Amino acid sequence: MKTEEIKMEGFYKNTPSIKKLSFIEKGKMSIILTDGRVISVPLKYFPSIKKLSTIQRRYYTIIGDEGIMFKYSDFVYHIQDFFGKEQNYRYAGTFSKKEKAELAM
Repeated sequence: MKTEEIKMEGFYKNTPSIKKLSFIEKGKMSIILTDGRVISVPLKYFPSIKKLSTIQRRYYTIIGDEGIMFKYSDFVYHIQDFFGKEQNYRYAGTFSKKEKAELAM
């Protein structure tokens, strides 16, 4: 029996990379990624950002495409802080040999 190769779709090959932040939606911060995704997170999970004024939130620096720090805060945030622990949502199914090789790239 010949195994059929399954084509993967989605962002599994992409490494998330931060492009910019937005605070347009009240009580939320949006992280705009370079691949077009937008991650919106409630500020209640980030009290140090929530306490910053609207003007203070404008002064942030993106560190190595994967981190964020604000001029008026002592915290440094990694992109993983907005996604959660990868082990909790990572795909645990099987891949073909070709897909495994692509994932290793």
